Amino acid sequence: MKILMLFTGGINSTYSLWRWLNETDHHIEARYITPSSNGPKAAERLEQELLDCNRVVSWLKQNVRDFNFDVFETDVEFSDEFVPLRLGFKNTMNVGVIQALIEGIGTLLDQVQPDGFVYGMSQENTAVDFHSARSENKHHIVREGVALYFGTARKLGVSWDPSTPADGDEWIKTHWSRIAEGLLGRFEQFEAIPTELAALISNKHKEVCRPEDGMLCRSCLYERVREERTDLTGKELDDIFAEYGSWGLWRDNADPATYVYRNYDQLKCLELLGYTNTDQGWSK
Repeated sequence: MKILMLFTGGINSTYSLWRWLNETDHHIEARYITPSSNGPKAAERLEQELLDCNRVVSWLKQNVRDFNFDVFETDVEFSDEFVPLRLGFKNTMNVGVIQALIEGIGTLLDQVQPDGFVYGMSQENTAVDFHSARSENKHHIVREGVALYFGTARKLGVSWDPSTPADGDEWIKTHWSRIAEGLLGRFEQFEAIPTELAALISNKHKEVCRPEDGMLCRSCLYERVREERTDLTGKELDDIFAEYGSWGLWRDNADPATYVYRNYDQLKCLELLGYTNTDQGWSK
């Protein structure tokens, strides 16, 4: 069985790749799609991600088993595309980058022709509906005979059937929250993988995002929380963020009139790190 997986060297894709290599004997085709982001420092982050990827790939090949890894360059142009965060919600999010990624996945599926595709969904991704059946772009990743799997599901091999009528609104109401409960968050994933492997991804963006430059990115703040709040288990941290950000078990608690993307979980990171918000900004 041939499985196609996207790989960026981050926690979600590393966890997914490690599990599928460790718990199956399937033929694994891993791909890094470039470009993966736009905006300030995109080139620097791209370079850092590829370094992370190569370190993790090398470790997995030496310590788990062999697989194919390659870089796939897509020429899909980024463009702004604002959609509601969730069905019936007021606030919107820009899904232009994700749109470009999904179109790239479609091209990859046609090239690799796998039996299954592992979709990089994590618990925190369920904060929004774009990844669900409601996505108007789902046709890019739907292929007859190709199973779609959630990479971070607690039970390996949990599949997703996006073949739903219309825009999938009824499917979301009845199924999406239940699926959200079955996915692991990033902190529990980090705890689950071997320590040596975790160390290879623990400094993502370290040389790009520096405190003296101002607010750190979400990835770096998550890592600061993970490094400093050793009094909390991975699942405890995931639950704190899920409740604060209204995803996972708490997904249905979000207020459609006021909810923002993950409820600005960077602020929860700063709170957990002991910072307070004053008139002069965040400080300890």
